[in-house]
Amino acid sequence: MGITFKRIAKKRDIFLGAFIFFVMMLLSISASAQPLQKGASFFSYSHLFTFPTKKGENEKAFGKPRNLAINSVGQLYVVVPYAKEVRVYNPKGEYRFSFGMKIKKGEEKKGKFSEPSGITIDHKDLIYISDLDRDMVLVFNPDGAFIQEFPIFQPRGKTDACAPFISFNPFKELLYIPDPCVQRVNIYTTSGQFITAFGEMGSNIGEFGGPASCAFTKEGDIYIIDPGNFRVQSFAANHQPIDAFGVKGTKGGEFVRPYGIGIDSADRIFVSDFVLKSIQVFSRTGRLLGLIKEKSFKQPLGVACSNENRIYVVDGEGQAVHVFQMD
Repeated sequence: MGITFKRIAKKRDIFLGAFIFFVMMLLSISASAQPLQKGASFFSYSHLFTFPTKKGENEKAFGKPRNLAINSVGQLYVVVPYAKEVRVYNPKGEYRFSFGMKIKKGEEKKGKFSEPSGITIDHKDLIYISDLDRDMVLVFNPDGAFIQEFPIFQPRGKTDACAPFISFNPFKELLYIPDPCVQRVNIYTTSGQFITAFGEMGSNIGEFGGPASCAFTKEGDIYIIDPGNFRVQSFAANHQPIDAFGVKGTKGGEFVRPYGIGIDSADRIFVSDFVLKSIQVFSRTGRLLGLIKEKSFKQPLGVACSNENRIYVVDGEGQAVHVFQMD
């Protein structure tokens, strides 16, 4: 994660520079953060299994995953940025295949990865991957065959976009791509046409301190990680702000470095915090329901929920994916 931010900082504008400084400040306090205090739990869960994302003879190399997505038949797609590829697993966590090609000097870049980061899957099981370094979204079919790519929106006065996350909104069948460089969320069609954007820099409701991953309810409400403000914000389907929950801290309902978010079929909201090494679970109104906190967590990042209320947690430093079943 830190290496990725350093790369971005070399070429991103003053807005991203400020954002990176803020994030690094947060990370600097991680060593002194106290364990998250457990509160009353309004759910139960069981740990089903964990599977590694390491691959090859040297299993210590290029295994750190960042985000993942699940298709309609439960197949798992895990982004491994430093390997420049997406690794595919069946619902049991068994490795199937990988796709993606590293860009080599002098070769055509189209359809290849430089720094894959965000991933989402649409209603047709097409896979969309944001490439931080190329400022592109690459589209693949479920078998990993390249279909198309399109550029990420660049506001006037900016030379680069910044898209570490991408999410498909099934309610509107559109792609939501947060851009922490300019503190807003850009919206595209699945063919790459820019539609609109919302948000601006600030700490009031509807403003962002570096918008990150998004998740959506069945009714179309939008929940967005706002790490610079230590909170999660909720928006209506028309992008009007509704509310926010979370403050800076290490207790239940508080955040140090929130990263991933997922929403299950019961509208429970799962938020990872890789400094606190936990998943906090909230109701739609932001009431803390409980924690998923395992000794095996090293760096919980991306979170995904299946239709069967299975929760998948990407563990970057642990080079693994943890799978839980909610009641």
